[in-house]
Amino acid sequence: MRVLREGLKSGQPCFLVAEGDTLAAYLKALDGSDGIDVDAAIRDRKLTTAPGPGSSVAEALRFWEQVLTRALANGPTLLRVVGEMSSARKAFESDPLMIEFEVGFNTIAKRLPAVTLCQYDVRVFDGETIFLAIRAHPDLYSFGIATFLN
Repeated sequence: MRVLREGLKSGQPCFLVAEGDTLAAYLKALDGSDGIDVDAAIRDRKLTTAPGPGSSVAEALRFWEQVLTRALANGPTLLRVVGEMSSARKAFESDPLMIEFEVGFNTIAKRLPAVTLCQYDVRVFDGETIFLAIRAHPDLYSFGIATFLN
């Protein structure tokens, strides 16, 4: 939540992949917090929400390439992305395809001034998928596995 809250307070473009009750909980927690007007942020394209990035890996990567580079056209210094992966997962036929998307997304994000937080609910994903998600994010390697076990 902090990633989005600070971004919206700073006027930076924020992106949230979530749906249903999860999306509603995010929007409720953000609205009015630190003076944030969620409806205005959505109207002004400072907050973009989507239930999932696309129906295939290629489509999802195209979606992110387009929305992130379009947001940069307005001159922000930082883009913020939060992905509730249980929502994003519904767009892909399998967990391995979702992980393939994650690897491709990292290629896009590392070229841009972006902060990305991919959230994996361990009640939804099995241990192998969580392990592959950690492997897909090489920027996490320096933290060590113990960081994720506490």
